[in-house]
Amino acid sequence: MALDVMLPLDLEAATDVSTYRHDDALAELESILTERSGGLSAIELRGDRWSGKTTLLKDFALTAAKAGWPVAAGSASTSRIPFAALIDAFDGPLGGLADTSPALRGPGGDYGLAEIFPSLGPASASGPRSLGGTYGVFRGVRQLIETLGAPCGFVLLMDDMHWADPGSLDLLRHLLRHPPENRLVLVVAHRPRQGDKVLSGLINTAAGSGVVRRIALGPLREREALDLLPDDLSGSGCARLLRESEGNPGLLVALNTARAAGRSSEGSACLPPNLLTACLRDFRVLSTAARLVAQSAAVLGEPFEPDELRYVARVDEAELWSAIDELVGEDLFRSERASSRLRFANRLLRQTAYQAAGPGWLMGAHARALEFLMERGKSSGLLAPHVAYTASIGDETGALLLLGAAAESIWTNPLRAASWVRTAVELRSGSHRSEQASELLLRGKAEVLAGLCRTALATFDGLTMADGVNPRARADGIAWQALARHHLGEPEQARADLDAAITALSAKAMCTDAEWNLRRARLLIHLETRTPALAEDVAALGRCLPDLPGGRAADMSALLAAALRTDRPADARLHQAAAARGFDRLTDDELPPFLDGYYWLARVEQAAGGIETPAARCERGLRVSESCGLYLAMPRFAMALSELQLCLGDTAGAARHATFAAAAAAGIEGDRASLPGLRQADRPGTSGRAAVPMEHAQADEARLKLDLLSGRELQIAFLVSDGHTNEQIARKLDLSPKTVETYLVRIRKKLVVACRAEIATIVGRSGR
Repeated sequence: MALDVMLPLDLEAATDVSTYRHDDALAELESILTERSGGLSAIELRGDRWSGKTTLLKDFALTAAKAGWPVAAGSASTSRIPFAALIDAFDGPLGGLADTSPALRGPGGDYGLAEIFPSLGPASASGPRSLGGTYGVFRGVRQLIETLGAPCGFVLLMDDMHWADPGSLDLLRHLLRHPPENRLVLVVAHRPRQGDKVLSGLINTAAGSGVVRRIALGPLREREALDLLPDDLSGSGCARLLRESEGNPGLLVALNTARAAGRSSEGSACLPPNLLTACLRDFRVLSTAARLVAQSAAVLGEPFEPDELRYVARVDEAELWSAIDELVGEDLFRSERASSRLRFANRLLRQTAYQAAGPGWLMGAHARALEFLMERGKSSGLLAPHVAYTASIGDETGALLLLGAAAESIWTNPLRAASWVRTAVELRSGSHRSEQASELLLRGKAEVLAGLCRTALATFDGLTMADGVNPRARADGIAWQALARHHLGEPEQARADLDAAITALSAKAMCTDAEWNLRRARLLIHLETRTPALAEDVAALGRCLPDLPGGRAADMSALLAAALRTDRPADARLHQAAAARGFDRLTDDELPPFLDGYYWLARVEQAAGGIETPAARCERGLRVSESCGLYLAMPRFAMALSELQLCLGDTAGAARHATFAAAAAAGIEGDRASLPGLRQADRPGTSGRAAVPMEHAQADEARLKLDLLSGRELQIAFLVSDGHTNEQIARKLDLSPKTVETYLVRIRKKLVVACRAEIATIVGRSGR
């Protein structure tokens, strides 16, 4: 049947495109080698960039060579050099072969292959000079395959054919219509989203005629994908990368490489050199105009629109549409459904385009983007990245805009917020003024949230020593400074600072915001250091709740946990349901300012006997804190989740999150020993990123469970672990046996156990 007959437009959907993963695809290719049928076996291997096509071809080539098959493998060039894949595959062996096969030697040979193969003679920059010469080359290549493949057959692998030049496509069509006499296994690999329609039409036609069988590389299974990711990545982090990569193995590994490389001090991603080099390969095929439009898109936020691109790139309308066609054709841009808006195919390509641009061009592009966005009344959060790049000393308007954007983003990207505050202060330095209290407070809070506790301590020192600071700002600064000191391993000094500040406040009938902040900070430090919370803090904060703004009222869970510690479970039960309702009404975008309270709500619910609900809360808290870059919150949620997963029997999840907690704590500026459940990260001979053995995770689980007990309950639990009966405990503590039994009921409920032996096991694992 002729291959050039007219076929339906939906041929690709109608023909059989089998989806395989790497091992299955390799097995399918290897099975072709054992087929007894002669003639041509043509295979289309398709998949997006980084899906593993090249790796699969290398593995197949190795298998074929071991089985005794002659193999030639080549790739098309991003510069679309004529017959690049063919030259890459055959030029090496041809030099020696021409001595024994004179017909292959040009230009006086039968086929003039020297027109394209440098090893046979002077090469022509444009390939064969005539149609007859071109056809002669096709016949020569066919003879070459027959010569190299005698007597058993030949394997020809052609990679990256989405970049193939017209001559290579004509050769491919010729081989499909006029295959060699001997056995030929031909594998053509390409990206179906890229390249012109010639290759797709050629393969679709051949597949519809049964000449080509089609193999598509499909997404990884979840278990396979997890095997490619490190143990110190949280469950929510794994899910985010799997979702972003869509199961593409190479993209998954590349995204994790970018993650592991960390962030710059400005909070923006920066690709490491090896990954940047790999990504730049996709930009070499672009015209000058398309490259300019891609870099302009990288300056803008996603999604971006054509009118924004034209303004920033400074191209005319015809150039813009042509460039967009080119970028979409190369699968660098993708369009949103039912919209004119565009995005990069993935964020690594966006960052590559940005890093490839020169600093001078970037300055001008950011200035044009700022001008365009300001004319359209965009928010300060969209304007700030461009202001930070283009503003000059003395730009008061730019400084104020950066401060406003920092205040808006402190809970969604504190590292970037701190950078914007520093930039704003630099812009104002021309006036020789000192940093204002509001600037110091904003920057210090952002640094604490980002885990830069030592840096924040210096910032708050400037605030507390400044003159003319209003009491509310000073109290807020002292509260945040105390939290920084706590995480630097100085809880005693932190509590002393808070004690002095609370004493200095004037006594008032109603709780003020200033007093709330100070008492709340002191209560949190008591909770995290496992020391008894002050009853006056619990009482004062309880009085404050009705008078606080609606959003703050949801943050009552630290008070609930403190109530449990002070033998006031009735108070905890009274507010627990209301706190849960308040938090459940918050979206993920609204939750970040209340993550401390959300954590302690999960702990209170756990103490009440819950497992699945507090585990779901910890998982959500970890996901939100990661997505917002709230590094200080990550270890506690991870360790709590690890503990709860152990209770649920998910040992793999528990081990992953214990390891992640240690790694997250290692990235915090301060003393890791001050973070709950992470003391094992400081064992001699281990690093913060080392995997935490399961026994250490279990010990932390036991200690955290015991921390939920009041002082009296803890005494009774220790006596139970020593083998004392209820009567013996009653005599020792001067209690009635009935009171001891009441305490044991509460202990079993908080520890989620059913018998005395399980209480003893938890005490034993804790090491206390």
